[in-house]
Amino acid sequence: MLHRGQLRERRRVGAGGHDPAGRGTCLLELIRERNSTILFVNSRQVAERLAGALNDLAAETVAPADGSLSVASQPIVRAHHGSLAAAQRSVIEEQLKAGQIRALCATSTLELGIDIGSLDAAISVGYPGTIASTWQQMGRSGRRSGTSLAALVCSSAPIDQFLAAHPEYLFDSSPEHGLVNPDNYLG
Repeated sequence: MLHRGQLRERRRVGAGGHDPAGRGTCLLELIRERNSTILFVNSRQVAERLAGALNDLAAETVAPADGSLSVASQPIVRAHHGSLAAAQRSVIEEQLKAGQIRALCATSTLELGIDIGSLDAAISVGYPGTIASTWQQMGRSGRRSGTSLAALVCSSAPIDQFLAAHPEYLFDSSPEHGLVNPDNYLG
């Protein structure tokens, strides 16, 4: 378990003012260092944009110095969200399992119940909204492998900034309680 001081130090990684490329470079390096990574985001638009931005950045960093076309046009990151057809989501999951891509930018579609293989890292890009969802997302990595990484990348949103300043809220609080309405039955 990380100590509070280590969490604060990690918060500074990739911080370059409002330069999204600095944070993107940090995420790209993390993806390249791992066999398989999942990046959880809060909307399908963000999943598509982040996957595209990381693929563009990956293509830029492997472009030949002579300016010729690079053969690294294969994406290393794919978006995964509920708007995709089930068959397309299955193909993307298989690509990750087979090592054809290195990462997925996913919404909560992969938070529960789907076995996507041996993940080395689970990164939540922005607070998912509940402690339970945070732990569920973080728990996706390390199921079949030894060492894994779980992280929360905080945005400028007030709740994210609160969590960056007070990580004990996530680590020392119990998940929210589930509520059941006994009068709501299917009969």
